[in-house]
Amino acid sequence: MIRLFLCILCALPALVLAKPAINSDAEIEMFSGEARVFPLDATRIAVGNGTVIAVSTMDNKQILVLANKAGSSTLHLWLKDGTQRDMTVYVNDASMKKILDDINKLLVNVDNVTARIAGTKIVLEGDMVSDENQARVQAIATMYGDMVANFVGKVGMEKMVYLDIKVLELSSKGSRDLGIRWDSQINGPAAGVLADPVGNSLYRYIPDPTTSGINMGQGFPNKVWPPKGFISLASIITSKINLLVENGEAAMLAAPNLTTRSGGTAKFIAGGELPLPVRDGLGNVTVTFKEYGIIVTVNPVTDKAGTIYAKVDIEVSSIDQSVAVAGIPGLLKRQTTTEFNSRDGETVVLSGLYSYQTTTDAQKVPGFGDVPLLGGLFRNKTTGVDTRDLAVVITPRISTPTSTIDRGPKDVNAEALYQFDKKLQEKTPMPVAPGKLTVTD
Repeated sequence: MIRLFLCILCALPALVLAKPAINSDAEIEMFSGEARVFPLDATRIAVGNGTVIAVSTMDNKQILVLANKAGSSTLHLWLKDGTQRDMTVYVNDASMKKILDDINKLLVNVDNVTARIAGTKIVLEGDMVSDENQARVQAIATMYGDMVANFVGKVGMEKMVYLDIKVLELSSKGSRDLGIRWDSQINGPAAGVLADPVGNSLYRYIPDPTTSGINMGQGFPNKVWPPKGFISLASIITSKINLLVENGEAAMLAAPNLTTRSGGTAKFIAGGELPLPVRDGLGNVTVTFKEYGIIVTVNPVTDKAGTIYAKVDIEVSSIDQSVAVAGIPGLLKRQTTTEFNSRDGETVVLSGLYSYQTTTDAQKVPGFGDVPLLGGLFRNKTTGVDTRDLAVVITPRISTPTSTIDRGPKDVNAEALYQFDKKLQEKTPMPVAPGKLTVTD
């Protein structure tokens, strides 16, 4: 009897110290007005904030949690199996769920971006997002103001756009040459001696009548002796009627190959900088530089369908000494800004930037060309017009950041030769440098 009593006394501390297991890692997010059922068989329930949630037990071993208003509350449960459970319930405003649904609808076509509720805010998260989608996400965040936090990464993987650009200047020279152009040289006087050292009735020497001035008619004697001298002035002045003459030529001004990210900017400059001194109100002189030459700026943007949209700014300028001010020359400039859409590999031609240059050349016979009325018969006037058209040929191509775009020629025959040389280089092993020579005794 005493032994049994001692065993019970020894077991009492263990019974007092034993506690039921408590699971306190559960967090629940709800919206005001929402009802949610949990499969928990609870015998007792303790609610920390009854104004935020209301909890009741159901007959089928479940509990019902009703979210009354925005806030947070703890929930302690005593379960039939002897364990206890702590839960934290966060109740968000009902409008947050509506906003989250609206944001998810706006993000349907935006890759790598997710939206979730964190406390009283909606958080936008994502990485490897294109510049176009980043701009869309930022517009969504701006739309909802402080309710949305934008944590989308700013560095995205964009497609690369390769631009094959050729700047051509087409020249069409027209020369209107009207009038009578006289020869600038004529034959001078001729002199000589004429005699027949030998002659008979069958043959004789016949002089040229145009140079000797002697008529070869029937009255000419059979033999000229003694020798006779002569001098003559028999010259012919010829003229030409000049008509219009045209010819054309083309010059390649630049052929840059540019590569940029979709949404980026590619710029090419071939020329120089013109120094321009500027004096401020205090008399200090500072020098600024103005670029001139061939300046091409392209801003391409691509989409998923492979369409390329590009904004192109082209300027071709040169120094013009005829409009110098204070010793500083002016600039002759042709500039255009345009936008176009094209598919991958399509070629777009931009033209229509004309420039004109007129030249006049007058030729006349001295003295006779200045005679009134009749002077037009002795002079010639040439008027030349040089028309130049600037043409820009752009061929954009799309490549992903991990791919390599073929930079070879696009002509069919040249492409075949290029591919043959490329394969030959791949199959031909590179020569190996000989190793260091070692000498041993």
